[in-house]
Amino acid sequence: MKIIISLFLYIILLTSSACIGQNLSNSDKVEVTKALIPLLKDNYVLQDSVTAIVFEINERLKSQDFAREHTPDDFSLYLTNALREITKDAHFGFLYNPELSALLNGPVNGSSEALNQQLNTIGGGNAAPASKKNFYFKKAEILNGNIGYLKLEQIPMLEESKSTLDAAMAFLSNSDAFILDLRGNRGGAGGFIPYLMSYFFPGEKVLLYKREMPAPAWDSVSYHYTHKELPGKRIDKIPVYILTDQLTGSAATNLAYTMQSFGKAVIVGENTGSGYRGAHSASLFSLPKGFVALIPIGRVVNAKTNTNWRMEGVIPDVETKSSKALIKAQLLALEKLIENESNKELKADLKAIYQEKNKPPKEANIASIPEALDKYIGTYEGNRTIWFEDNELMYLREGGMPLLLKYKEEHLYKITLPSNTPANQPLPYVKFNFNDKGKVDNITLVFDEGKNTQGPFKKLSD
Repeated sequence: MKIIISLFLYIILLTSSACIGQNLSNSDKVEVTKALIPLLKDNYVLQDSVTAIVFEINERLKSQDFAREHTPDDFSLYLTNALREITKDAHFGFLYNPELSALLNGPVNGSSEALNQQLNTIGGGNAAPASKKNFYFKKAEILNGNIGYLKLEQIPMLEESKSTLDAAMAFLSNSDAFILDLRGNRGGAGGFIPYLMSYFFPGEKVLLYKREMPAPAWDSVSYHYTHKELPGKRIDKIPVYILTDQLTGSAATNLAYTMQSFGKAVIVGENTGSGYRGAHSASLFSLPKGFVALIPIGRVVNAKTNTNWRMEGVIPDVETKSSKALIKAQLLALEKLIENESNKELKADLKAIYQEKNKPPKEANIASIPEALDKYIGTYEGNRTIWFEDNELMYLREGGMPLLLKYKEEHLYKITLPSNTPANQPLPYVKFNFNDKGKVDNITLVFDEGKNTQGPFKKLSD
């Protein structure tokens, strides 16, 4: 039995982890990397590219980057970044997790309870069961104008979350418009998607997509349909809006892409990730020395488009910054409701709500910013850039995504994800260091409340 998940492992590319631990020997690293090759030959979804991937892996074995000292966690991140760079496939991931590696090697992959706890950890949480997080249903409410709103932080397993989903949809079933918020949702269990989508389709059975898993290890195709029977009311005749951002991944992108392709939702927000994040399902495999590999083993083929979103991402119908996507979707919904409302009093109420929601935001009080930010802006070693945009200090490392810098104290800022999305690994602080002329000379990355640092990374230009 193999573990198949559609979870998007978001291992941040802004830096390597500042890990404490014994360094691996070069022979251990070679053994781990060589063990990956037969797994790719047997399992990787894009079999016609395996030969080129193996060649690139063997070239990496000769590189100085491979030969430098690595702790186990450092080496996991090195392998993750290397395979993603080679394949442009963000479903590759590597972890140093001896407990999970042993479970995967055990009889029928160990107990399901122990595996689920480990999978929660991989997804960025702790080992607490999904029920302790309400199966990732963060918020269900009725917004002004009778607009239903559902915030889903991760895609849960259908078997355990079905009653919670049905209850949420029952609560929202009398809405006149619907907003599904998938910002920051990195994915999860694919079986949940057809069931949720069924609420937005009529009662007949509709093929949504198929999942192709290649030979030699798999050689199978599965078909995924809407459900004919639901315990509650369908809302297939109201406007639906789905919010996305650069962190929306994997099963969440499948949900957004499929709803969009069937004309069931308008996508509002940001592209879901430079084109290559998320169109595959993946399986976990044990590697030597306590390592675990997440390898893409299946691809989604949409029934409408006969392809998927891998090369382009899910492209929004209405593009806007992630932080503004909810307000934009509310305005779009209100416009549609006003257009279709025949009752004069109700139409007037909707217009009043629209006018209030459409007021321009108050200008930021620049004087309230703790300190002048111009001195920080510029490029730094390691392909790092810091700039100011929409009253936010922004941070980008080439190959990653724009992140926010939140003020902590003088010359110290916390790296945070957009849309208040929780990070699935600790993020560092950025400390700005000055020369004797009072100008920023470099930055250091500060981990573990100052116990570990990386850098300094010298400022190269303003």
